[in-house]
Amino acid sequence: NQVQQTIKIGNGARFDNGAGDLSSRIIVQDGGTLGTRGNTTHLLRGDVEFQGNSTITLKNMSNFGQAENYELEGKVTQAAGATLNVIGINVGNPLTLANAANDISGTIKLEENAMIQAMHAGSLGSNTAARATIEMDANTRLRLLENTTADFHANLKTNGNALIDVRSAI
Repeated sequence: NQVQQTIKIGNGARFDNGAGDLSSRIIVQDGGTLGTRGNTTHLLRGDVEFQGNSTITLKNMSNFGQAENYELEGKVTQAAGATLNVIGINVGNPLTLANAANDISGTIKLEENAMIQAMHAGSLGSNTAARATIEMDANTRLRLLENTTADFHANLKTNGNALIDVRSAI
């Protein structure tokens, strides 16, 4: 058995994932940033824990004009009171949350030109008592995908013209 590696991203630190497929557990501490590097969709299979206020960027840090995709397949955890800032440059390149057992109770704030895609009911949080808040700035997109009637356990707040896209799962 191989032990899963844990990557901790501390306050003021940035981890630019250049791998297309990474199975490590990732902990983004208060003030940390999870970013991308390379020309691909970045697939994180391990669990990701956002502690405190943190950031995820959907742009290539070695080519600033290039948008990137992030897909989080492992369980995502975020506590109430914490804010995850999602920074994008093209609303067509999403942060995809693919795990239906995510435990998100804080705020996910989509900055201008960012997109989040929830693949299943529960992928924005499975806690019915402490719902996540999705805060959408102007020119942002929230895509909800599911094949049945579903509760995504999230409250929505818009701060300008934003698109909410609901469709059958892929």
